Amino acid sequence: MRGLSTRDIMRGLLNHNDTSMLLDAIRIWAVIMYIIYSLPVLALAAPHPGFNPLWAIYGLLGGSIIEIFSHMVNDYYDYVYGVDRPGVGTATYRKHPLVEGVSLRRHAAQWLALAAGAITMSLAASFLGRPYTPLFASLGVLLAYAYTGPPFKLKYRGLGHLNLLLGWWLTSSPGVYYMACGELSLQPLLVSLPPILLTIAVLMANNIRDIDTDRAAGVKTLETIIGKKASRALFLLYIAAAYIIQSALSLSLGPTLLLPLLSAPMLAGALKVLREPPPTDADPLVARHTILFSLLSAVGVALR
Repeated sequence: MRGLSTRDIMRGLLNHNDTSMLLDAIRIWAVIMYIIYSLPVLALAAPHPGFNPLWAIYGLLGGSIIEIFSHMVNDYYDYVYGVDRPGVGTATYRKHPLVEGVSLRRHAAQWLALAAGAITMSLAASFLGRPYTPLFASLGVLLAYAYTGPPFKLKYRGLGHLNLLLGWWLTSSPGVYYMACGELSLQPLLVSLPPILLTIAVLMANNIRDIDTDRAAGVKTLETIIGKKASRALFLLYIAAAYIIQSALSLSLGPTLLLPLLSAPMLAGALKVLREPPPTDADPLVARHTILFSLLSAVGVALR
């Protein structure tokens, strides 16, 4: 990490010969999930007199950069701490750049460039009419780093679920709304609560699959702490809570908020996580269901 110059950072970001590996490192499906997760919030913001689609797109772009940053930092430290290695977990269903031979120096340069880009975008936004943007961006970058980065290492202390709640729900949801219409509000927390519970279920799917390898590496995720049986029960609880809360929201926001319940048939794929052993692509399976639920939620909010 020491001695990285600006030239190293730009080379790390731009000079990646294997496009397929770069896309795998980005986890494009997770970026798409982040954008779709944000759509109910944008649907909520759209009727606001201050809504500006260009600002909304700019906010999503900045949030997506922070999301990519979080994935690359996670890959970096999971590899450094011996969690990700050949034939284990994540490296079995996608190309892991560091397992495939990308240098630590280059990989670090990539995520440092992404962080710098997100902060620069936020500073530009603050001068152009969105003065609180650097606050949201700084919190987003900090929480994304804190997931696996020292000294926080929240993932390895059983606090990964809390990190996701703080990052996506308490920071990103109000931030997306603010960028779209220029107003601070707590309303986005309501419509994004069921989707964030399902997003945590995606994280759980990854961690349930990796319980044995994480324990072998000395990693203390919540799932390794409470064990397989309790983890599967908590996974089901998150999913059930999302559907119950979504139904309750329809009572105050209108019957169109029931549309996400149409995603229930896709639970068949998500519930494969409960198998022993779980499928290697456990988290993408749950993500597909979460994406459909969030899309339907956005439509429901827009139609209310």
